[in-house]
Amino acid sequence: MQYLSVVSLAPANEAPDPEARPTLKDSIEISDAFVGDGGQIQIEIQQPVLLDKTKSALVKDNETILFFSNTSTISSVSSSRESYIDNWVHYTSTEGEIQSDASILFIPPDSKVQVFEPFLENSSFKFDETKEVEVLNIRTENGYYRTKSVTFSEEEIPATYRMFLTIAPDGKDVAPIFINQKFRVETLTDTSLTPGYF
Repeated sequence: MQYLSVVSLAPANEAPDPEARPTLKDSIEISDAFVGDGGQIQIEIQQPVLLDKTKSALVKDNETILFFSNTSTISSVSSSRESYIDNWVHYTSTEGEIQSDASILFIPPDSKVQVFEPFLENSSFKFDETKEVEVLNIRTENGYYRTKSVTFSEEEIPATYRMFLTIAPDGKDVAPIFINQKFRVETLTDTSLTPGYF
């Protein structure tokens, strides 16, 4: 099992235009988290907005993976019974629901939303034994467990990600804003311990 820590890459500093008016992009606060198996994306925004999943994506190794999958899931239960009069006659009834992937997500103020796909990673990284390895002693109910971790500089990172979001303010008929944020892998921990120990 591997655990990754991901840090944000600061955008290039641009000189502000003194005559430019403040926009939603100047005041919006967005927090990102990548949690769970595969690094599920969690987005928290401090004011009511609409997130357009059809125009939002995760870019990984120059591959664009849209937040919107345009698929539906059918969940159903079927039951059957035999006729009391004619034993060879059978009746079947099916109940269920179809769940579609929403293309627009409304995020209320001071709340968070979890994007169930895509994931940051679906496979493990190769653990580079040539790098300097830090030995960690993690406390468990059976004593201390030794595991190893490596830290990557910006020049030797194993992976970078870019999250591109298209946001509209609270359904108003105004031009959307675009958020483009880069992340990189900072640490990699190789262990058989479950997430609760971290």
